[in-house]
Amino acid sequence: MSELFQLSREQIQERVGLPDGAELVVYCHTGSRSEVAAQILQAAGYEARNYGGSWHEWSRRQPS
Repeated sequence: MSELFQLSREQIQERVGLPDGAELVVYCHTGSRSEVAAQILQAAGYEARNYGGSWHEWSRRQPS
């Protein structure tokens, strides 16, 4: 997270390696940091969204 705050739009795009408008879904343990990351990625030109339940929810799912 702290690294994302320090990067320019161009640097973020270089690191992500996808074209403007690419869809990204981000997650973390509880969803709070990934929400901020999604906002930064949106500002950099991506269709970024946060997986609201994040890892915590996903890890508790029963296999189907």
